[in-house]
Amino acid sequence: MLAVEITQFIPPNGRTAELLVDVPDDLTEQYTQIRSLGLRLTVEKLMTGIVSLCIENAEYGDFKIKLFKDRDPEGPDNIDPLIDIIREFNVEEYARWLEVSQMEEEQERIENEERETT
Repeated sequence: MLAVEITQFIPPNGRTAELLVDVPDDLTEQYTQIRSLGLRLTVEKLMTGIVSLCIENAEYGDFKIKLFKDRDPEGPDNIDPLIDIIREFNVEEYARWLEVSQMEEEQERIENEERETT
């Protein structure tokens, strides 16, 4: 089994805890790519009982989000969304998302500068 690190946001004020969760070894390549790109996995149980699981870029926000109903916090079905989000990670898709995020940020910066000069 491969131990993956997840940052858990804890209600009510979002303090964090680091978790280690075991997933199948066949996810090693995808998980290594995720970490080598500076991304992290995050999880948060929302007030509605829905769980938000994300692959997050610290500067640009959530790249991928999976939402699921928290059936049994200790149960085996809660590992499935984690396995899925790691298995589905695609470095080319992430590169496109990052490029768009950076272009949007640059466009916003230009628009703000134009507003300040008028």
